[in-house]
Amino acid sequence: MKTCALKISVLLLVWAASGGNSFPQVVDHDNVGMITSLSERRVWCAYERLNLHWNRAVFRWNDIEPAPGVFDWSTADDLVRAARELGYELLVNLEDTPGWANGGKPPNYPPDDPETWRAFVRAAVKRYTHFEGSPYSVRYWAVWNEPNLPIFFHGTMRDYVDKIFIPAADVIHSFHRGNRVVGPEFSWHWLLMPEDWNLFEFLTGPAGGRLDVLSLHIWNDAPNGFEGYLDQVIHPVLTNTGWEGRPFWVTETGYPTCGAPCDDDAQAHYMLRVINAQQRRAAWFQKVFLFAFFLKQSCEVMILPDFTCRNWHVRPAFNLLVDFFHHTPTTDPNPQCHLRPECAVNRPGGLLLPPTVRPVPERPIPSPLQCDRP
Repeated sequence: MKTCALKISVLLLVWAASGGNSFPQVVDHDNVGMITSLSERRVWCAYERLNLHWNRAVFRWNDIEPAPGVFDWSTADDLVRAARELGYELLVNLEDTPGWANGGKPPNYPPDDPETWRAFVRAAVKRYTHFEGSPYSVRYWAVWNEPNLPIFFHGTMRDYVDKIFIPAADVIHSFHRGNRVVGPEFSWHWLLMPEDWNLFEFLTGPAGGRLDVLSLHIWNDAPNGFEGYLDQVIHPVLTNTGWEGRPFWVTETGYPTCGAPCDDDAQAHYMLRVINAQQRRAAWFQKVFLFAFFLKQSCEVMILPDFTCRNWHVRPAFNLLVDFFHHTPTTDPNPQCHLRPECAVNRPGGLLLPPTVRPVPERPIPSPLQCDRP
């Protein structure tokens, strides 16, 4: 869930209290992925500069099968071809019901007949197993996106388990023993709705027995921050369900740039903190996906969590991550944001500055993405 609720000042104070840029000397690049489209060659360049090898993508049922039995795989094919050429591993979310399968309702409603969903999953997994006769296969399949939020799924956890998760998981496993089912892709808000969406019950019920990789979305607005939520909520769940020691991934995290002068700086440091948190907890938290590299929006649109924008200028987070991954000294994008963190309190009405506090500098102009590819 992408909100601007977290006060930037709190984030920066926590960053300072933890010792600032105190990060591991060695980073396992295989433990970090990105969420973006691979349709742009400059995105390929960005991945190479970051030296990342994982990408999370979405295959929308309503786009691919707009009418019963009528498929348009062109966009999905292009993405898988790009991943194959680059040697990237894909995590693919399957989601969104076409109107013909749910009585004309919006795509967040489940299908009337689970067999229609099962047939689509079967078609997708079959197509991308040894894609186009090559050795390349999509092996990791996530079932829906944040089904605990009504904006993405209209129904109960029982509906999700019985109509969506179990039918998809059984199909995914049936094609190849190397296929992995990833889920349930809950946002952190499941914690606020334990009677309706209970992660403990999901893991200990029939769905948990079909799950290969436990995946959750934890954004900057999670209670007690990213690290606190991991340690105080997720780790106890892993321990009490017997999941500890099995794969657990955070398949989406991000920090929206909401318009305050220090947001870009805070986003950059948040991403470093997330990677640091994963590296320190690698024994039970194996992978994290950052949202997002490229959302095709202009730099004038500020309420965004991406690292770049339509005119291919990157926010500070990208360059900071490049330095970090290449083990070169990182450059603080805006040190004055840390000198006076009280200047960067983000509110719905804009930036609130106490009258005695000198405003922080204006947002720096994003720098061009340096790329060797055409």
